[in-house]
Amino acid sequence: MRALTLATVLILVVFFIVIILGATGTSDKILQAMVNEEVMMLRQSLAKTIKDPQELERVIDVRRQELMEFYG
Repeated sequence: MRALTLATVLILVVFFIVIILGATGTSDKILQAMVNEEVMMLRQSLAKTIKDPQELERVIDVRRQELMEFYG
C-alpha cells in the first residue's frame, strides 16, 4: 500500500513538473539554449575550414534548422 501511494505521488509530481515547464516556456528556453550552444561550437570549428563568410552562414543556418527539427 505504501509503495503504491509513493509511486502515485511520484507520477503526479513528474506530471505537474512537465506541465509547469511546458506552460511557462522554460522547456523552449532550454531547447533554444541547447541549439545555440551546438551552433556556436559548430561555427567555431567550421570557421577554421570555411573561409567564405556567406558559405559559413549558409551551412550554419542549415544545421540550425536541422537541430530545431530534431529538438522540436
